[in-house]
Amino acid sequence: MFRFIKNRINSFATHNLLLYANFFILFIASLSLQNTLIIKDVYTASLCYLSVGICGFLINDLFDKKADLMINKDNITNYAPVYVIGILILVLASISLVLLNAISPYISFLIILQFFLLLIYSTSKIRLKEKGFFGVSTDATYAHLIPEVILVVVINKYTTKLFLPISFFALSLAIGIRDILIHQINDLQLDRKSGTNTFATNHPDLSLRLIRDTNNLIGLLLLFFSIELYFKTDSTVTLLIGILILILFLVIKLTASHYFDKTPNNGYLRVYVVASALLLASFLLKQKSYL
Repeated sequence: MFRFIKNRINSFATHNLLLYANFFILFIASLSLQNTLIIKDVYTASLCYLSVGICGFLINDLFDKKADLMINKDNITNYAPVYVIGILILVLASISLVLLNAISPYISFLIILQFFLLLIYSTSKIRLKEKGFFGVSTDATYAHLIPEVILVVVINKYTTKLFLPISFFALSLAIGIRDILIHQINDLQLDRKSGTNTFATNHPDLSLRLIRDTNNLIGLLLLFFSIELYFKTDSTVTLLIGILILILFLVIKLTASHYFDKTPNNGYLRVYVVASALLLASFLLKQKSYL
């Protein structure tokens, strides 16, 4: 049981936590360490995000029980009765909804939407997981895009001047698409054995090509993000970060870029993530007079 929980936490951290940990820390630092209310709200959003992530794993395991049994894959139902898991999901979801509703009713709507997407992704009645690219885009939306929107809603509670370009949200979506495709490619043989028809099992070559293409897209979107923020802030720091992103992108393209194709949140993507967080920090520092 302990090993199973550890593996789940490692998986969650690899695919998600790195990205949002940077944003949480830098959002707090850049807005104002003196503002205890926003620190409380961002920490609350962070804890709720982790709770929703745990719920996602639990829901997915519940509906994957039969498929995992066929291939002798670890599943939470091997360690706890289904009703206990169901109660835990309800408790975590309820706590998250109450806490986030206290921050903003808009966030409550986003959490409900997130759980709805989780359910239609996993449930056997609809199971978007096996509906080609609909499954890929749904996973990327509930696991990456919605949490970013939630953070923006939290920040906008304290300033009316925060406007992030579309490239910021497109960046989150691209990272999410890349990660779920990598996950499906890594599970390709097991999914085929269990009869799970994901996008990658049906289109393995196209999936690998999309992973490579999203690598390029992530770099370009971050570059566009830095350019847009530079024109909004006229900040030398933003310009320097943008130049570093461009150099990194060119180095990756001119060297052994194939090394980066199949590793979620590897070294170069960590640099991209930190760079995007620094861009946000420099932008928000310029907005402090509005807080």
